[in-house]
Amino acid sequence: MPEFGGAPEKEREFTVRGHTFHRRDLRPEEVFADDDAPQNGDSPWDITDRQILKHLPEGEHEAWLALRKDVENPVTIKNLNDLYAWLWEQATGVPLPRPDLSATGAGKTATTSTGRSR
Repeated sequence: MPEFGGAPEKEREFTVRGHTFHRRDLRPEEVFADDDAPQNGDSPWDITDRQILKHLPEGEHEAWLALRKDVENPVTIKNLNDLYAWLWEQATGVPLPRPDLSATGAGKTATTSTGRSR
């Protein structure tokens, strides 16, 4: 019988740059909250931090913000993207869409274009 409840505690733990954090369950209203909108003077990373903080228990917010300010062992853009994609999937059950990394420019096609429509 399927159970639609919380994940075991171990599955809620994650580590960033050697620091362990815990994911908390979010209500749908929290996942899609208006506070995700840019505020005056926000960088994209401020918005990402706010989104990540929603997933952390309040007692871990200071530790996350301190880790983000660590210039000696920085949290990279890749770390942020990977973490947020994982948190999103845990909260929604749906993978975060990733951009298509197809090559730019002219590609090879099966036929040569004549410039005329059929």
